[in-house]
Amino acid sequence: MKKMIALLIGLLLIFSVSLAEKNPASIQSMTDLSDIQAKLDQGVTIVKAYYTDGYGFSASEFTTDDPDEIAQLWTAVNAIIVGDRVNESITDWYPQIVFYLSDGTEGGVRFEANWLCIGGKENYEISNAEDFWSLTAALREKHESMENNDVPGLLGGWQSCPAQSGLLPSDAQAAFDKATGTLVGASYTPVALLSTQVVAGMNYCILCQITPVVPDAVPVWALVYIYADPAGNASISNIWEIYIDRHAVPQ
Repeated sequence: MKKMIALLIGLLLIFSVSLAEKNPASIQSMTDLSDIQAKLDQGVTIVKAYYTDGYGFSASEFTTDDPDEIAQLWTAVNAIIVGDRVNESITDWYPQIVFYLSDGTEGGVRFEANWLCIGGKENYEISNAEDFWSLTAALREKHESMENNDVPGLLGGWQSCPAQSGLLPSDAQAAFDKATGTLVGASYTPVALLSTQVVAGMNYCILCQITPVVPDAVPVWALVYIYADPAGNASISNIWEIYIDRHAVPQ
């Protein structure tokens, strides 16, 4: 009988330890959100929040200094519960939220996919994160919409251009000719002006076919970004190649 009791006690202890190892933890207890909370308790305030969904070159992001949005983000991220550590990694999706404080410091949380990422090395399961993901998606869409709806002709968002064929508009063609006129090694054929952005000058996004000047060259499609300054100078600021075969694969 004593042996049976001892065995039961041993099993209960093992079960208790197992439960302790799997007890959920607050996200504050595992990240520097706890440091931010301590400063908030002392009267420091959050003045800005930044979020990115972390999809590499196609990452979308937003920054807000709206007190209501900051409060919503702070509440949602702190509601997340942290579970067990996972021995997996996908390495290409790192959502992140950063809070900027009135004392000049900052801190935040990094994720890898739907896991909490600590120190860039350790990933942990999370739960109760639905409100956070929904909120960041809604705010990202809201801020993108605000940028896209900037008043035409003012500094700010990119403005889509009407569908067209043939030559570019004269100002875009002039900027394109100046930006590509001295380039060697490839020929650039403009196909369509996709978008413009009024800055201190003008940005143009032009769909081009680029053909290297080599035997049996295979042309590629690319988005060529050109900046024209107020003095009439122009240069290529960026080139993004369009990978037809990769983009054909459903995501």
